[in-house]
Amino acid sequence: MTLDKKKKGIIIRTVIELVLLGGLIALDLCIKDYLYHYLDDGFESKDLIKGFISLIYVENTGAGFGSFEGKTLTLSIITLILMLAITIFLAGSLVTEFLDKKSKKGSALKIDTTSRIAIVLILAGGIANLVDRFMVISGKYYFKGVRDFFNFEFMDFPVWNLADAYVVVGVALLIVYLIALMIKDAQMVRTTQKANLVQEEERKKAEQFKIEEVKPEEDIEVQEVQVTEEAQVEETVESEDKE
Repeated sequence: MTLDKKKKGIIIRTVIELVLLGGLIALDLCIKDYLYHYLDDGFESKDLIKGFISLIYVENTGAGFGSFEGKTLTLSIITLILMLAITIFLAGSLVTEFLDKKSKKGSALKIDTTSRIAIVLILAGGIANLVDRFMVISGKYYFKGVRDFFNFEFMDFPVWNLADAYVVVGVALLIVYLIALMIKDAQMVRTTQKANLVQEEERKKAEQFKIEEVKPEEDIEVQEVQVTEEAQVEETVESEDKE
Protein backbone atom coordinates (compact mmCIF):
# COMPACT_ATOMS: atom_id res chain seq x y z
CA MET A 1 0.00 0.00 0.00
CA THR A 2 1.39 3.35 -1.03
CA LEU A 3 1.06 6.09 1.57
CA ASP A 4 0.56 9.70 0.58
CA LYS A 5 2.57 12.56 2.02
CA LYS A 6 -0.08 13.40 4.65
CA LYS A 7 -0.22 9.87 6.07
CA LYS A 8 3.57 9.60 6.15
CA GLY A 9 3.63 12.85 8.12
CA ILE A 10 1.10 11.46 10.61
CA ILE A 11 3.20 8.30 11.11
CA ILE A 12 6.42 10.30 11.61
CA ARG A 13 4.68 12.63 14.07
CA THR A 14 3.28 9.66 16.02
CA VAL A 15 6.71 8.00 16.23
CA ILE A 16 8.23 11.26 17.51
CA GLU A 17 5.49 11.56 20.14
CA LEU A 18 6.01 7.96 21.29
CA VAL A 19 9.77 8.48 21.54
CA LEU A 20 9.18 11.71 23.47
CA LEU A 21 6.71 9.96 25.78
CA GLY A 22 9.09 7.07 26.44
CA GLY A 23 12.05 9.39 26.90
CA LEU A 24 10.23 11.58 29.44
CA ILE A 25 9.07 8.54 31.44
CA ALA A 26 12.56 6.99 31.40
CA LEU A 27 14.17 10.31 32.43
CA ASP A 28 11.87 10.69 35.43
CA LEU A 29 12.32 7.09 36.60
CA CYS A 30 16.11 7.21 36.16
CA ILE A 31 16.35 10.46 38.13
CA LYS A 32 14.13 9.02 40.87
CA ASP A 33 16.22 5.87 41.09
CA TYR A 34 19.51 7.78 41.16
CA LEU A 35 18.35 10.28 43.82
CA TYR A 36 16.76 7.52 45.89
CA HIS A 37 20.10 5.73 46.22
CA TYR A 38 22.05 8.99 46.44
CA LEU A 39 20.03 10.29 49.38
CA ASP A 40 19.79 6.79 50.90
CA ASP A 41 23.57 6.77 51.21
CA GLY A 42 23.50 9.18 54.13
CA PHE A 43 22.38 12.51 52.62
CA GLU A 44 19.17 13.52 54.36
CA SER A 45 19.11 16.81 52.49
CA LYS A 46 21.30 18.35 49.82
CA ASP A 47 21.23 21.89 48.47
CA LEU A 48 20.95 22.29 44.71
CA ILE A 49 20.64 26.07 44.78
CA LYS A 50 21.13 27.33 48.33
CA GLY A 51 18.06 29.11 49.63
CA PHE A 52 16.06 28.19 46.53
CA ILE A 53 15.79 24.45 45.93
CA SER A 54 17.17 21.39 47.72
CA LEU A 55 16.99 17.58 47.51
CA ILE A 56 15.12 15.65 50.16
CA TYR A 57 13.58 12.18 50.00
CA VAL A 58 9.84 12.06 50.66
CA GLU A 59 7.60 9.08 50.00
CA ASN A 60 4.27 10.44 48.79
CA THR A 61 1.38 7.99 49.25
CA GLY A 62 -1.08 10.52 47.86
CA ALA A 63 -1.47 12.37 44.56
CA GLY A 64 0.72 15.01 42.97
CA PHE A 65 2.47 17.48 45.27
CA GLY A 66 1.47 15.58 48.41
CA SER A 67 -2.31 15.89 48.10
CA PHE A 68 -4.74 13.03 49.02
CA GLU A 69 -2.23 11.49 51.39
CA GLY A 70 -2.68 7.81 52.16
CA LYS A 71 -4.93 7.01 49.17
CA THR A 72 -2.27 5.08 47.22
CA LEU A 73 -4.42 2.20 45.93
CA THR A 74 -7.41 4.39 45.05
CA LEU A 75 -5.23 6.96 43.32
CA SER A 76 -3.37 4.23 41.44
CA ILE A 77 -6.65 2.91 40.03
CA ILE A 78 -7.91 6.41 39.17
CA THR A 79 -4.61 7.30 37.53
CA LEU A 80 -4.63 4.07 35.52
CA ILE A 81 -8.17 4.75 34.27
CA LEU A 82 -7.31 8.36 33.34
CA MET A 83 -4.15 7.33 31.50
CA LEU A 84 -6.06 4.65 29.58
CA ALA A 85 -8.80 7.14 28.70
CA ILE A 86 -6.27 9.71 27.42
CA THR A 87 -4.42 7.01 25.47
CA ILE A 88 -7.64 5.78 23.84
CA PHE A 89 -8.59 9.37 23.01
CA LEU A 90 -5.23 10.02 21.36
CA ALA A 91 -5.33 6.70 19.52
CA GLY A 92 -8.85 7.40 18.28
CA SER A 93 -7.81 10.83 17.07
CA LEU A 94 -4.82 9.31 15.28
CA VAL A 95 -6.92 6.64 13.55
CA THR A 96 -9.62 9.06 12.40
CA GLU A 97 -7.03 11.51 11.12
CA PHE A 98 -5.07 8.77 9.36
CA LEU A 99 -8.21 7.38 7.72
CA ASP A 100 -9.36 10.95 7.02
CA LYS A 101 -12.73 10.38 8.62
CA LYS A 102 -15.03 13.35 8.95
CA SER A 103 -17.11 14.57 11.85
CA LYS A 104 -20.73 15.66 11.55
CA LYS A 105 -19.48 19.16 10.77
CA GLY A 106 -17.43 17.78 7.90
CA SER A 107 -13.98 18.47 9.36
CA ALA A 108 -11.30 15.86 10.06
CA LEU A 109 -11.22 14.54 13.63
CA LYS A 110 -7.76 15.56 14.79
CA ILE A 111 -5.94 17.28 17.65
CA ASP A 112 -3.64 20.20 16.94
CA THR A 113 0.08 20.03 17.72
CA THR A 114 0.01 22.18 20.87
CA SER A 115 -2.72 20.07 22.46
CA ARG A 116 -0.91 16.85 21.56
CA ILE A 117 2.32 18.04 23.21
CA ALA A 118 0.40 19.00 26.35
CA ILE A 119 -1.35 15.61 26.44
CA VAL A 120 1.97 13.79 25.94
CA LEU A 121 3.41 15.66 28.94
CA ILE A 122 0.38 14.78 31.08
CA LEU A 123 0.60 11.14 29.97
CA ALA A 124 4.32 10.97 30.71
CA GLY A 125 3.89 12.38 34.20
CA GLY A 126 0.91 10.18 35.04
CA ILE A 127 2.51 6.98 33.74
CA ALA A 128 5.87 7.68 35.39
CA ASN A 129 4.28 8.21 38.80
CA LEU A 130 2.03 5.18 38.28
CA VAL A 131 5.03 2.98 37.45
CA ASP A 132 6.85 4.33 40.48
CA ARG A 133 4.04 3.13 42.76
CA PHE A 134 4.67 -0.44 41.63
CA MET A 135 8.44 -0.13 41.38
CA VAL A 136 10.57 -3.12 42.30
CA ILE A 137 12.68 -2.06 45.26
CA SER A 138 14.94 -4.52 47.11
CA GLY A 139 13.51 -7.33 44.98
CA LYS A 140 9.95 -7.00 46.30
CA TYR A 141 6.69 -6.00 44.62
CA TYR A 142 4.46 -3.89 46.82
CA PHE A 143 2.44 -0.69 46.80
CA LYS A 144 4.77 2.18 47.44
CA GLY A 145 4.26 5.90 47.47
CA VAL A 146 5.69 8.00 44.67
CA ARG A 147 9.25 9.15 45.39
CA ASP A 148 9.53 12.94 45.59
CA PHE A 149 12.85 14.77 45.90
CA PHE A 150 12.70 18.45 44.94
CA ASN A 151 11.91 20.98 47.63
CA PHE A 152 11.44 24.74 47.24
CA GLU A 153 13.09 26.30 50.30
CA PHE A 154 11.84 29.83 49.78
CA MET A 155 8.14 28.94 50.03
CA ASP A 156 5.73 26.52 51.70
CA PHE A 157 5.29 24.10 48.81
CA PRO A 158 4.97 20.28 48.68
CA VAL A 159 8.03 18.25 47.69
CA TRP A 160 7.73 17.25 44.04
CA ASN A 161 9.33 15.17 41.31
CA LEU A 162 9.94 15.56 37.58
CA ALA A 163 6.73 13.70 36.67
CA ASP A 164 4.71 16.21 38.72
CA ALA A 165 6.37 18.97 36.70
CA TYR A 166 5.36 17.22 33.44
CA VAL A 167 1.72 17.17 34.51
CA VAL A 168 1.70 20.78 35.71
CA VAL A 169 3.37 22.07 32.55
CA GLY A 170 1.02 20.00 30.36
CA VAL A 171 -2.12 21.19 32.15
CA ALA A 172 -0.89 24.81 32.17
CA LEU A 173 -0.12 24.59 28.44
CA LEU A 174 -3.62 23.25 27.72
CA ILE A 175 -5.27 25.97 29.82
CA VAL A 176 -3.26 28.79 28.22
CA TYR A 177 -3.90 27.36 24.76
CA LEU A 178 -7.65 27.02 25.37
CA ILE A 179 -7.81 30.58 26.71
CA ALA A 180 -5.93 31.78 23.63
CA LEU A 181 -8.41 29.91 21.41
CA MET A 182 -11.36 31.47 23.27
CA ILE A 183 -9.88 34.95 22.85
CA LYS A 184 -9.21 34.27 19.17
CA ASP A 185 -12.78 33.02 18.65
CA ALA A 186 -14.18 36.08 20.46
CA GLN A 187 -12.09 38.37 18.25
CA MET A 188 -13.33 36.55 15.14
CA VAL A 189 -16.93 36.97 16.31
CA ARG A 190 -16.38 40.71 16.89
CA THR A 191 -14.69 41.04 13.50
CA THR A 192 -17.59 39.25 11.81
CA GLN A 193 -20.12 41.45 13.61
CA LYS A 194 -18.27 44.59 12.54
CA ALA A 195 -18.10 43.36 8.95
CA ASN A 196 -21.83 42.66 9.01
CA LEU A 197 -22.54 46.15 10.38
CA VAL A 198 -20.39 47.72 7.66
CA GLN A 199 -22.20 45.71 5.00
CA GLU A 200 -25.56 46.74 6.45
CA GLU A 201 -24.55 50.41 6.44
CA GLU A 202 -23.33 50.14 2.85
CA ARG A 203 -26.60 48.48 1.87
CA LYS A 204 -28.61 51.29 3.49
CA LYS A 205 -26.46 53.91 1.79
CA ALA A 206 -26.94 52.19 -1.57
CA GLU A 207 -30.71 52.13 -1.07
CA GLN A 208 -30.70 55.79 -0.05
CA PHE A 209 -28.65 56.65 -3.11
CA LYS A 210 -31.17 54.87 -5.36
CA ILE A 211 -34.03 56.79 -3.72
CA GLU A 212 -32.23 60.11 -4.30
CA GLU A 213 -31.69 59.18 -7.95
CA VAL A 214 -35.38 58.44 -8.44
CA LYS A 215 -36.56 61.69 -6.76
CA PRO A 216 -35.33 64.12 -9.49
CA GLU A 217 -37.17 62.10 -12.14
CA GLU A 218 -40.35 62.27 -10.08
CA ASP A 219 -39.88 66.04 -9.61
CA ILE A 220 -39.53 66.49 -13.38
CA GLU A 221 -42.74 64.56 -13.99
CA VAL A 222 -44.54 66.66 -11.38
CA GLN A 223 -43.23 69.88 -12.99
CA GLU A 224 -44.36 68.68 -16.44
CA VAL A 225 -47.84 67.97 -15.08
CA GLN A 226 -47.95 71.40 -13.44
CA VAL A 227 -46.89 73.11 -16.68
CA THR A 228 -49.52 71.17 -18.60
CA GLU A 229 -52.20 72.14 -16.13
CA GLU A 230 -51.13 75.80 -16.22
CA ALA A 231 -51.23 75.78 -20.03
CA GLN A 232 -54.72 74.29 -19.96
CA VAL A 233 -55.86 76.97 -17.52
CA GLU A 234 -54.43 79.73 -19.70
CA GLU A 235 -56.15 78.31 -22.80
CA THR A 236 -59.43 78.19 -20.93
CA VAL A 237 -59.07 81.79 -19.78
CA GLU A 238 -58.22 82.98 -23.31
CA SER A 239 -61.24 81.17 -24.71
CA GLU A 240 -63.54 82.81 -22.20
CA ASP A 241 -62.07 86.26 -22.97
CA LYS A 242 -62.70 85.82 -26.68
CA GLU A 243 -66.27 84.92 -26.04
